[in-house]
Amino acid sequence: MGPTHRTSLQQGLANVAQRPDRVYVTTNRNVAWAFASNWLAPDGRRGGGGLYLVETTSYEPDEDMLSLRDENFQCVEATVILTAGTVKYDARRIHRIIGDATARLERAKRGHHSL
Repeated sequence: MGPTHRTSLQQGLANVAQRPDRVYVTTNRNVAWAFASNWLAPDGRRGGGGLYLVETTSYEPDEDMLSLRDENFQCVEATVILTAGTVKYDARRIHRIIGDATARLERAKRGHHSL
């Protein structure tokens, strides 16, 4: 593991399941970028994941991201409406985005309405 590589646990993503029978979606473009950036290719390289605008008819909270349950969902299928490209791996930006999103939602839960 290189010096800039962080495990899912270090990124605040403990026990990430990545079920092959689910599509993972978010309403937060920055969070989508973070997950696309952290995509793991079959050859072990990180990055190169795609950003997509999708439609889905049915979804449920993402089991792995319950702290971000108002933004992150899993579904059986989604229809791609627009492909927005691929993103490079950037561990620092991933960590910052996920940390910021989690902190923002925690503040909202405590009654601070500045999302």
